[in-house]
Amino acid sequence: MGADEIAVGATVPPSEVDRVFAAHVRAARALLEWSQKDLAEASNLSRNVIARLERGETDARSSTINAIRSAFAQKGIEFFVHSDGRPGLIWRP
Repeated sequence: MGADEIAVGATVPPSEVDRVFAAHVRAARALLEWSQKDLAEASNLSRNVIARLERGETDARSSTINAIRSAFAQKGIEFFVHSDGRPGLIWRP
């Protein structure tokens, strides 16, 4: 699920979707003890793209979201929406 999908039926306003996704990216990196460079390498993105996304300086493109989600999925981390609409992530090591 991408950042744009979190907003559908969620309690998070669309203006906060990128901020929430960025926070989840930082949390997922922390779970894996990954640096931004590690995520950049795993997702085939530049470290600058990861850094700008996490700082909220850019809106994530769907291709960027998919690359990040795929990199985390390979390590057992999935992004999801709770039944009450709140976004979250789960780690299945």
